[in-house]
Parts: sequence; structure tokens; C-alpha cells
Amino acid sequence: MAKGAPNEARELPGAVLLAAGTAAGTAAGSLEAQLAEAWAGALGAGTKARPFLTGLSATLLSSLRDSRLEPRRAAGVGQALADADFAGAEVLGQSLRVLSLRVPELLGDAAAALVPRLSELLGALANGYVQALRDRTLAEQEAIRRAEADEQRTLSETLFHQATHDPLTGLPNRAALFSRLGAALSAGEARGAGEARGAGDARGAGEARGAGGGRVGLCYLDLDGFKAVNDRHGHDAGDQLLVTVAERIGRAARARGALAARIGGDEFVVLAESSPGLTGLITLTSDILAEVSQPIRLAAGRISITACAGIVESAARPPGAASIVADADAALYEAKSSGPGRWAVHGTAGHGRLSSFPASIRGGLERGEFRTEYRPVFGLADGELRGAEAVPRWNHPAFGELPADAFGPLAEGSGVAAQLTRWMLETACRDARAWQEAARRPAEDSGAPEDGAAPYVSVRVPGGQLTRPDLAGQVAAVLGESGLTPALLQLEFDEAAIADALGSDELRRLSGLGVRVAAGGFGTGSAGFRYLSVFPVAGVSLHESLTAELSEPVISAVTGLAHTLGVTVTATGVRDAAQARQLARLGCDSAQGPYFTRPGRWSGRVPASRIAALIRTAGAVTAA
Repeated sequence: MAKGAPNEARELPGAVLLAAGTAAGTAAGSLEAQLAEAWAGALGAGTKARPFLTGLSATLLSSLRDSRLEPRRAAGVGQALADADFAGAEVLGQSLRVLSLRVPELLGDAAAALVPRLSELLGALANGYVQALRDRTLAEQEAIRRAEADEQRTLSETLFHQATHDPLTGLPNRAALFSRLGAALSAGEARGAGEARGAGDARGAGEARGAGGGRVGLCYLDLDGFKAVNDRHGHDAGDQLLVTVAERIGRAARARGALAARIGGDEFVVLAESSPGLTGLITLTSDILAEVSQPIRLAAGRISITACAGIVESAARPPGAASIVADADAALYEAKSSGPGRWAVHGTAGHGRLSSFPASIRGGLERGEFRTEYRPVFGLADGELRGAEAVPRWNHPAFGELPADAFGPLAEGSGVAAQLTRWMLETACRDARAWQEAARRPAEDSGAPEDGAAPYVSVRVPGGQLTRPDLAGQVAAVLGESGLTPALLQLEFDEAAIADALGSDELRRLSGLGVRVAAGGFGTGSAGFRYLSVFPVAGVSLHESLTAELSEPVISAVTGLAHTLGVTVTATGVRDAAQARQLARLGCDSAQGPYFTRPGRWSGRVPASRIAALIRTAGAVTAA
């Protein structure tokens, strides 16, 4: 037998030795084959194991015959045996027994001289086998330990999530809210203390504690009439509504870096761990209330719901989490007592409450705290300015600049709505009259001025005003005072207001004045085209949700039916050029939105003078 091949395997590990031994066994003589057969029989192994055992037998016999004894080779045989899943105390015992008996028998006369060497090799084989089993056991134990640790960690994370999150909506729960609020208060107090030490005196400490970095903001929301939804549509529908509302609140909160939580029933809290200031909190709250009030599609049908909110903006002074939430709850109670869809600010020094807002609006109008800005509307076919939507802003002496969504619902639910509407009409018509003058140009033949393409002005009128018998009279008076051409004034009502005016002649009287009447937020209410065919409506504005979904069949159907009735269609909330092109292809006549007011074009809202100046200098104002 050639000794070169076995000697090359002396330093190899058991797994490699297994392959080498198997190869050697393929060419082995009768001694190796006989030993392997006896070995397989002792282990109860089938014929498939014999080539493997023949290789191991060849390695053992070769080591036994070598002039230099190599116990490591025998240990490798034991390791290979264990690695091949021949495991257990009986395997080792049977292997040692059969090898110690059969090897001497096979070697015959040479056995006597080799018995001491055989004993040493079998001892090394046993050690290699035991070590391999120990290593494998340790590896298996480590794998088990890691698996148990992973399972424990996953279980802990699952239990923690379940303990800190609402199972229905997935939002953080009351426990998580108080934990985050407490941490925010502690962090804010620490920052304030650090800034105070840096200030070096008591006055600096007071200023540091009042800094924005050490303040938190909280908005406590409660749905209006949620019990009626459960009673009318069932608890499954109620759960679906809560999930949708939670998604809207969570999305609005995350967009401003705030935390949204559901703390029970139909109550939610939004936490700004670093307060954006009272004005920022009011704006955030107004945006959330506007999102919540959008119609929700459920299996039971389309449902509309509103919410009230209580707002707190407070210095970070632990332990104050419970008192801050209680203050927000008190403000929420005050808001709900004033009607649905309201918000209130907790009464702190220098800040008013919701109950004073109607009177504050009257006073603000008298003191000149309101101003009107405009959102331009562009034609989708040519990109030219078609009109502008009037948007009121209130520079409140305590809350700062407030958007229309922040005070509009308050005005609509009180007697001040008519006064605010009259002011809006007067301001918008006066501005639009200036645009009309700016658009006049000399005629080519006589040089006398003639009217050019002046943009219309659109004023949103609260729904309750449409049922007032004197609205048309007010509009006629304002048109007369301003001198504006009636066709350049558009009055926009939401669908619900148009539906409520079914038995009223006010829409026809308004149309008889020559003004445009439009349905705003189209696609979310209950009016639909059945009312457009009855009332003299000149245009509809698609709700932003329809624009965002960009459902071609729905928008195509809306524009097709609208054009059949002689009604124009304006898309709102257009965000990019591709969306504008697709809406134009689907038949929308005009559009407004962030795409048309991005930097480099128009600012988001512009003063009336900006539109007039561009008309004078360019003759035509385009989206480009």
C-alpha cells in the first residue's frame, strides 16, 4: 500500500479526513473492507455507510503500520465518526470493541507487535470522538441560548408594544403618552436649568425657563357624535371610523414631528414635545380638525364626523404631566360646550378662551386685524390666470396669525358669520375691481380703454348664510359700492349648503345678479349632479381628496357630466406638473395648488396688489 496518500492527511481536520478516508477506502484492499464490514455490522449501519467506514478503516490501519505513530490521525477518525452523526455512548463503545477485536484478527502474526500501538490509537479515536460531541453540544447549546434570547427579546418587545400601544388603531396609548410627556418635561426642565446656570443670575434663569426649548404643547381631541355612529351603524363601523381617524391624526402629527396617541374611546392626544408656540399649535390643531372632518368611506357607507380640541402650551415643569393633560381636557370641555368642530386654548395669562372668540372676531374686524390674501387659479389649457380665491387671515393679538381654518368654524357657529362674510365680500370685490381696472387696455382704433381678461375673485360663503333671505341683497349692495362687474364675482358654497337650499330661491336670486355660483369641495358631500341640474351653478371645485386619488374613471365622469350641464371644473391641491397634465387630459378646466405656488412662481398666498401689478406689466398672468 502506498503510504504517501495517508501521510498527507495527518494534519487535516476530521471533515477533510472523512473525504480523504472515503477516497482511500475506494481503493482499499480486503483488510480495510473486512474491517469496515465488521464495523458497520456492529453499528447496525446499512450498506451506504460502508464506503465511509472503509475510508476510516484504511486511515486507522495506515496509522497503525506507519513507522511514526500519529494519534492525531486516529483522533480525526473519531471526529469524522461523530460529524457523520454516528453519535452516542453505544456507538463509541461498539466501535472500540469491534476495532480492538477485529484488527488483531485481520493482522494475524503482526498483531502482537502492534497491540500497544492499536490501544494508543483507539484511545486517541475515543478522545477525538468525545471532543467532537462536546464541541457539537456546545454549539447546539449556544444556538439554543441565542434562539431563546431572540425569542425572549421578541416576546419582550411584543409585550412592551402591547403595553404601550392601542390594539385597535396601533397608536401609542395613555401609558406611552404620559411616559413621553414626562420625559419631555424632564428634558425641558434640564435644558432650562442649564440655560439658567449659563445666564448667571436669577433674571436669566427665569428667561431660560420660559424659552421655547423648555415648553411642551398638547392638543386633546374628542370626536363629536361618535356614539350616534355606533348606535346607527354598529360597533364594527365605529371601529373602522376610529382606525381611519387615527391614521389621519397620526399622519398630521408626524408631519410636524409630534406624537399622536389614543387614550381611550374616541379621545386622542397630540403631543409636541418641543412646542412650536401657541400659534403653531393652533395651526396644527386646525389642520387636524380639517382632516378629521373629511368624509370617511366605510362598509356602512360614507360618514362625516367632526371633532373638538383643547389646547395647552406650557413650560416644562415636572411633575406636571397629569395637570397639563387635565388642563387640555378642561379646554376640550369648553370647546365642546360651544358646538361641534371647535377648539379652545386653556386659559393662561394673556391668552383668551373660545367663548370670547365671536366677540373677538367682531373686535378684530373693527380694529383692522383681518386681511385677505389670494390663491391663484390657472387655466390648465393655456396656463393663464383665471381667478383668485380670497383667503382671510387674522392677526390675533394673543394667538398670532391664524389661518381661516382656525377661526372659520367658530364664526360659522355664531352670529358673527354674517359680519365676517360681509367684510370678505367688500374686501374681495374692492380688490377685484382694481384688477378689472388693471386689465383695461386702450382700443387699437380709438385709444379708449376697453375691458381685458380680468380674473374673477372667489369668496367662500358659509353654508348657513345661504338660507338667509338677505344674502342676495347684501351681494347686490357690495357690487354697487365697489363697481365690480358681477360676472367677476364667484360665490362658493359647499355641497351640503346647496342641498339644504333645495327649497330656497336665494341661489336663483344670486344668479340673477349675474354673479357666478360654484360648489366647493365637490365629491365629498351629498348634493352631486342631481342638484347641479336644478340650481344655476356655474362651476365646481373638486375636493383635494379626488385630486390626490386621481381616479381617472371618477374624474372623467365628473368632468363629462359637468360639461354637459355647462359647468366648469376646477381641481384643487395640484402638486406637480404630471398631475396637472393628467387632470387637463381628464377634462378639468382650471386648477390651483402647491404646483402653481412653488418658489420661483407664485408664493402660496399673494396680496391683491401682486395680482394687479402683474396684470399691468404683463397683460396676462400665467402659471409659468
